[in-house]
Amino acid sequence: MDEIESLNLGFSYTSGPLPPSGKEIVDSITYTYTDASQRPPNTADPGPANGPRDLDNSIAPTALVWQYYRTVTGSIGGAGQSYEIKIITPGQPSFAVTGVTQDLKVPPNFEIGAINLTWRIVQIQLSPENQMRFLSAKMEALKKRT
Repeated sequence: MDEIESLNLGFSYTSGPLPPSGKEIVDSITYTYTDASQRPPNTADPGPANGPRDLDNSIAPTALVWQYYRTVTGSIGGAGQSYEIKIITPGQPSFAVTGVTQDLKVPPNFEIGAINLTWRIVQIQLSPENQMRFLSAKMEALKKRT
């Protein structure tokens, strides 16, 4: 994420540590969408509206939180059809300690076209104690914004 932020002036994010583990979680992502923006082939067109996008966690009993996954897109033996393979790292470690290509395994004749990092905001149920943990991480992330 830091590498992406350093390469693209239209992208930024904030994160904070989740107590008691200290696992870094993303709180917000901001980016500028343009006609030149690249999208993974498995996503829908967001429409013609160019401009800034800003999405934040929402912490409540039913919360919106960020989740990431990594995939690799490519072809087999140079064939024209494109395939996408998920990159799995056991234990769902934080994005902050997981390299984008960590645990990358593809068949020997798979030709990599792109490595994809996808973030999505998902709705989950949080217990009161987990709400407090996520709110603590959110407060730390908010401190980084100012």
